[in-house]
Amino acid sequence: GYSSNAASASIQIIAKPDTPSSGKVIQDENNRMYVDISWAASSGKDIASYEIFLGESIQAENKIFETKETKYRHKISQSGTYNFIIRAKTIAGFYSNALNLPITLSIEPSDVTNFKAAQQTTDRSRIRFTWDKTITKDTAYYVIKEGVSWDKGIVLAAGITGLFHDIIITDENEKKYWIKAVSIGGIESQNADSVSGIYNLSPTPVSAIQVTQN
Repeated sequence: GYSSNAASASIQIIAKPDTPSSGKVIQDENNRMYVDISWAASSGKDIASYEIFLGESIQAENKIFETKETKYRHKISQSGTYNFIIRAKTIAGFYSNALNLPITLSIEPSDVTNFKAAQQTTDRSRIRFTWDKTITKDTAYYVIKEGVSWDKGIVLAAGITGLFHDIIITDENEKKYWIKAVSIGGIESQNADSVSGIYNLSPTPVSAIQVTQN
């Protein structure tokens, strides 16, 4: 027959996956328009994927990617503060809590410094510009303009990859020159450095003349 007392057992079933951990957002120094996002995998063998959101909350319009890997490379279009959200999803469709990864990013190259213009002694119509190398690694080239301001200036030279550039002047009017760095992504540095001057094109007068008679 049957025993008079029934035995019972309870099992706690946890369907919600663990929250992803050890999240990192690292900006690529060689092209700062890109960031590499990584995180530690959630425990369990039933993780189907990870969803990535950009914004302050988990909403359909904020979802930017879904992957089975634990990394993602994202392109940003402007400087600002970003919040990436990672959550795990199981095969059964259960979601983990959110891993928030806030970060402030700047994509402009550093400003050009020590911009100088020197009139050449061997050719007074030639002006040589020099400047220091920017500290950001993704600077691709430099642009020089002439005018009252950067925005209103005319381009004298673009795509300069070195740290000097020569121009030829044809008059002695006061001139103002501007320079900016441009990143590999085509982003200009925030502030232009400038130099101005009036350059004398007249030859240096002869200081002394000696006349001898034979």
